[in-house]
Amino acid sequence: GDITQLYVPESDTCAEITSQTPEECPCLDIEMPSPPSGAPQDYGKNCKPHDAELCSTLYPSETSYDIWCCRSWCWVDPLCPGAQVSTVWPDHYYSELTCKDDAAVLASCPYSDACRCTANTEEVRTQFGADYGTSCQPWDAEGCRAVWGDSSAWDPSNNDWCCQPWCYVSSDCPSDIAFTSTFTEVSRYSYAVCVQEGAVPVY
Repeated sequence: GDITQLYVPESDTCAEITSQTPEECPCLDIEMPSPPSGAPQDYGKNCKPHDAELCSTLYPSETSYDIWCCRSWCWVDPLCPGAQVSTVWPDHYYSELTCKDDAAVLASCPYSDACRCTANTEEVRTQFGADYGTSCQPWDAEGCRAVWGDSSAWDPSNNDWCCQPWCYVSSDCPSDIAFTSTFTEVSRYSYAVCVQEGAVPVY
């Protein structure tokens, strides 16, 4: 693979586009007349990871708890891209595409490891070392210009990403917080799941 493309995300198709775009699909700001047992009154009203702490309680018959339990969503118009019919509120629709995911919630999701740091690949280990990208660290802070200075990722005016911690995550981690690398397509990488502390110098 071409290492100069490591930080250039490929586009991900999240859903078939309908007659509206995500910008035209705000949350409906409505409340269920009778939320599921255990759910708050504002369940689905605004963008939140509503099921992150309640998934097994709200959906006891579910057989496949996964990262969806920790994604942010809200009630939307049925014409919105990615709108899905609700199983708890007949004739109403919800969407994850309308909402920005909470990276911290995804990274600590009790139902899935998809957005936790994971192992790298043999190709990465050969090029960068055994631990590269396996935990939240600013892996490119040292020698960033030497490695990436001639690549399309390099911006002469600002390369804050060089000093930002990141790690590899599963390919199942949502594409709004994780990107597919053209260097290793096995895993995605994410800055969002890693907590940034302190000031970030400008290169």
